Amino acid sequence: MKKNKRALLFWIKVANSENLSIVRNALTLTLPVVITGAAAVLINNFPIDFYQNFMEGFFGAGWRGFGGYVWDGTLAVLSPVMTFSIGYSIAERYNLKNPLDAVHPVIAGLLSFCSLLAIVEPATTDFAIPYNWMGVNGIFLAIITGFVSAELFLVFYRIKKLHISFYSEDAGTTMSHVLAAMIPALLVLGIFAFFKVFMGSIGVRDIHALIYNYISLPFKGLGNHLGTALLYTVTRQMLWFFGIHGANALEPVMTEIYLPAEILNEMVIAKGAPPAFIFTKTFFDTYISMGGAGNTLSLLAALLISRKKSGVKRIAAISLVPAVFNINEILLFGIPIVLNPIYLVPFVMVPVVLTVISWAAASLGLFPAYAAEVAWTTPAIISGYAAAGSIAGSVMQLVNLFLGFLMYLPFVRMAEKVRHYRFDVNYGELLRTGGGAKSDAYTVLAGQPGETGAISRVLANDLLASIKKNEHLVLQRTPGITFMLDLNMCFVLGSEKTAVFLGFKDIREMAGLPFASLFAKTMSDEWISGAENRCLHVIETGQNDSYEERVRLRSGGTTVFQIGITPAQEEDGVCHGVVIAMNDVSELYSAREEAERASNAKGAFLANMSHEMRTPMNAIIGMVNIAKTSGGIEKKDYCLKRIEDASSHLLGVINDILDISKIEANKLELSPVQFSFERMI
Repeated sequence: MKKNKRALLFWIKVANSENLSIVRNALTLTLPVVITGAAAVLINNFPIDFYQNFMEGFFGAGWRGFGGYVWDGTLAVLSPVMTFSIGYSIAERYNLKNPLDAVHPVIAGLLSFCSLLAIVEPATTDFAIPYNWMGVNGIFLAIITGFVSAELFLVFYRIKKLHISFYSEDAGTTMSHVLAAMIPALLVLGIFAFFKVFMGSIGVRDIHALIYNYISLPFKGLGNHLGTALLYTVTRQMLWFFGIHGANALEPVMTEIYLPAEILNEMVIAKGAPPAFIFTKTFFDTYISMGGAGNTLSLLAALLISRKKSGVKRIAAISLVPAVFNINEILLFGIPIVLNPIYLVPFVMVPVVLTVISWAAASLGLFPAYAAEVAWTTPAIISGYAAAGSIAGSVMQLVNLFLGFLMYLPFVRMAEKVRHYRFDVNYGELLRTGGGAKSDAYTVLAGQPGETGAISRVLANDLLASIKKNEHLVLQRTPGITFMLDLNMCFVLGSEKTAVFLGFKDIREMAGLPFASLFAKTMSDEWISGAENRCLHVIETGQNDSYEERVRLRSGGTTVFQIGITPAQEEDGVCHGVVIAMNDVSELYSAREEAERASNAKGAFLANMSHEMRTPMNAIIGMVNIAKTSGGIEKKDYCLKRIEDASSHLLGVINDILDISKIEANKLELSPVQFSFERMI
């Protein structure tokens, strides 16, 4: 359990790094482009002959032009779009940290876009933008360019002497931003232009081509066997993980090794002989890449089954139809899988394991490795039957899908825990932002960039729903000291009485404060340390904790608290923090102590009274027995005298008991009687 927790904390730390957060935000911004482009690909490549024939007969031979034009404006230019998004996201993050020295994020995005075009080798025809490097193929260089250009721009922008000061009521603040960024932007573009010149001087004109040449270099001279297939699979998945279209990047390998193997298989099958090779293009498309690179149909199944209602599950639902036809860009850029460290291991290992298993099954003759070429958009199960020429191919696909599902499932659950943690972190940042806000809450919070703004907009909608149900003030109006801490032991929500007890004006002043700071004005350091350890233990074990404790306050007084600590968990068991309820039971505690003292006093009184009553009774009984056996008058008189004295003493004790009973019943009456004080003493 401890190892799992350490692994989770490691992935949380990696996944929440600032650079990866920027990439996630940039990928999210590109989703409209990705979804539209994926729809265009599906329209053009829907793998049903009737559909293809109908479209051609109704619209003519050029009917694919519509989808092609949509693709040209979306996925074909995804790299510069991604570069713009990264520059924009970096500027947003900078503005969040430096609100008094903000830069217009659109300017940073456009500068990143222009920096990419400055280093790309233009097409030979008409000096045009090379579309072959502007799509998914060029995303790796686009991400690097976006980061470098935006960071360089901010370095220069921080130098106030480079700003051109200008303000005009007619132009507004936009022109001020533009002129302030003018010189820094010129410097950045100059650096990228110099880099392009330098690369040309050493004989490298096309940086994209250089990258792709080095990618395919390890495959030179390799044959068609299991080792090459595994190297091809790992390389393709790693390229996809870093945003490079793995299949396109390794097209030379496919052309030199696997397409010739497919052609040779067709030739020998035509002669009635068994296929010569197991590994072909159809083999990888049919058995390893169901749903697209990474066998993402298995990932979709894991997401849809294990995840409760969430944004990621909605993305998975949207991705399902394209993924059935092996188009998975929505999933790759929507979750995202690209540059997402949590999915790195399964995204690489699932295809590797399936490659080995499928190869072993084909080698043992459990299913035909190849019978016919199949279009890459053919859905799973159907493609297996068509590729193998028998139901055994479909069965192999089902086995691979199930194995992939089992391998993805634990990582999907880990991603869910990381997502909850990230939500808590951003929610805390949201509260800290809102706690210091002096203007309209929705304008301040919903306008925040990145995940913080997104969370605030979601919570705003939830708040509207809760207002209708009168649920939003339940915790705030709790009469006791009740509050919630997140996983970092920072304040999230609480009652107004909590703020009063801890010495704050209201709960907004407490937003985001750590546990020690909350109780610094009220409790001792020793108590704070002990209570914090109890909270951490509750988070670790998931078990409630309840105890009663006398506390010495910093004001000098003492009080008694009955404290209950409960883990704040969702239905799926994911812990978001702890809820603490502290009830001041000092009056009840004092009353209990007084009752205990009264009970002890009554016990002592009854013990004394029993002794006082037993002594004269023993005397009476003893004297009666002596008088019965005595024959002399004098001895009988002596016994009667002692019986009389003991009876008088016993009557006095009984009268005292009755007086005490009258006191408790408020029926005691006092009578004025003369007495001698000296004689009484």
